[in-house]
Amino acid sequence: MDQYFAEEAILSMTSHIIFIIITWRVLQSVNFDAFFRKQRVFEARVLIIFIT
Repeated sequence: MDQYFAEEAILSMTSHIIFIIITWRVLQSVNFDAFFRKQRVFEARVLIIFIT
């Protein structure tokens, strides 16, 4: 019984990591420069992390 929960947890964590990586890669291809001022690079990066 415990092994079933462990396998399910590992599968769940792996799938979450894979989808986070896919989302991160897609968001990197979007040009967010039009939405932010030049001095707001840090805020733009934080927003991308939160969206991911």
